[in-house]
Amino acid sequence: MKASHTSAVAVLFVAAQALSTASCKKQNATEWQESDLQSMAPAMAVDTEPPDHILARVLMAERELVLKIINFWASSVNKSEQKNKQSVLNQIRRMFDPDHMKKLTVEEAMNNVRKDGSGIHGSMKNLRTTQDSLYHAMWSRISDAAALTGFPRSSKHMKHYLSNSGQPLRYSPEETTALLNQAKKKGLRTDSQSDADFFAYELQRRLSTRGIEISRSEAAMIAGMTSAEMAYYLARLNVVSSLSALVKKEKISSPSVLINRVAAIRKKNFPAKTQSDSGVWTNYRPIGKYYGTESSEPHSDLYFSMGSFTSVFSATPIDVQNEGQSIKIRFAQSTAVFDKYNWDDGKFVTLFSGWCWKLNSANCEQIESLTSLTVSDKSIGRLHRLGLAREFQIHGQTRVSTVWDAVQFEDLQSAQKEKARDALEILLSEYLSPLEFMAD
Repeated sequence: MKASHTSAVAVLFVAAQALSTASCKKQNATEWQESDLQSMAPAMAVDTEPPDHILARVLMAERELVLKIINFWASSVNKSEQKNKQSVLNQIRRMFDPDHMKKLTVEEAMNNVRKDGSGIHGSMKNLRTTQDSLYHAMWSRISDAAALTGFPRSSKHMKHYLSNSGQPLRYSPEETTALLNQAKKKGLRTDSQSDADFFAYELQRRLSTRGIEISRSEAAMIAGMTSAEMAYYLARLNVVSSLSALVKKEKISSPSVLINRVAAIRKKNFPAKTQSDSGVWTNYRPIGKYYGTESSEPHSDLYFSMGSFTSVFSATPIDVQNEGQSIKIRFAQSTAVFDKYNWDDGKFVTLFSGWCWKLNSANCEQIESLTSLTVSDKSIGRLHRLGLAREFQIHGQTRVSTVWDAVQFEDLQSAQKEKARDALEILLSEYLSPLEFMAD
């Protein structure tokens, strides 16, 4: 008896298993070992920049965070301080043009990310002065102080910038995990059972408006996911969609034929490719991706060192099996991080005298006044144009883990299921991206 077509989300179910318990069979040379999985990380890493619209989303998130901080300060000072030109609030206001004291639109964010940060490295080399060298030395001393006052990552990134190498800064899997853990916690998508029930109801309702019906249990399964689980879910959904496209393109009629067609996917040296076109399964190992935006807590070490940054959730199939009419896929999963350390219009506020805020020093006000004034002239970015410092990229990749998912073969053939996958990808992407939605 065939499985019911009323299930739209049954194209995937999460069945996480540890690698050591994935199979009871005796291991052989073709089976994946832990070392094999970790060797996949470089192939899954995103060493190239994410698409412009993803970087624009990060820039929008960063502007939102900056404006929240400015509004907090504005509501915290009295009228007499607002009249004081040297007050923290007025220092910040002078750091922005009037057009920058507002949220960014998608178009404005896109225009910003297409700029080359502060400009061309060394383009103002002939304008160097003794004061520029002293300013470089001053920020070197400030970064030393930051390391001693609870801002080690801010110190590390500033020192790398001042070293003028421009080489990418790469974090180990352990460091990347710690960095992600320091990002603003999203946790469970629902904080209570009533919230979970409402989200499940809302998901059913919004899919129903598209002519797609799912069961309550399927909606509840998604509503109970954390943001990271949902991101991996969407990454795996991309791979399933490409597998479905292959089934339809080559008119594959049975699970056994499909398994034979993609049998090479089990090989450890099978080439990987990120595109999800219809033929990707025949010659390559497809990688499903979901791009997320990670935010940091205001005034934290992560805020001053990175602000907001991109996370890339990757899912790569390493085994495909059939059980009756079900296709089981074993995925290798990992999360990458990407960020640009530069001083363009959207990000130059990130190091605004933050290491002084945690000090109870009588000199803190003078330090803030000095650094805010210099930042207002975009002098830190000017070091890049003078050739005294150099902007760089930040990369990181977590360890690789595995998960088994399953899909009914008839769901791979179904146009209705294809519509369900597309609708889920749109709805859940919107849910994970609270800023103005920019489709991946």
